[in-house]
Amino acid sequence: MNRVCSFGVVLFCGLVILLLLNGCGKKYVPSQPLTGEDQLRLAKLTLQQYVDGETMGSEVESFDEIVTQVQTVDPTKAEILKKGFEELKRTPPNALKSVAKKILDQL
Repeated sequence: MNRVCSFGVVLFCGLVILLLLNGCGKKYVPSQPLTGEDQLRLAKLTLQQYVDGETMGSEVESFDEIVTQVQTVDPTKAEILKKGFEELKRTPPNALKSVAKKILDQL
């Protein structure tokens, strides 16, 4: 009985160590960096999600990077995004849809 219990403990510890080393799951890492055009599509998709009722989340932290990358392919749209993202950050949640729609229409 003692051997079976010891084997179970060792097996359990091994599984815990394996899970800790592996992490919670695979993280998405793009095989290639996103281009300015990809970032513009990402910005439009994000804005459309706000229009559809999504709330702002951690993606706000990537707004500056999106603007920087879009600047390389379309400075005019990058400026629209820069001003629009700043406005979105100041917008109360109940007005997010209309502000996002306005920015999307300008793009």
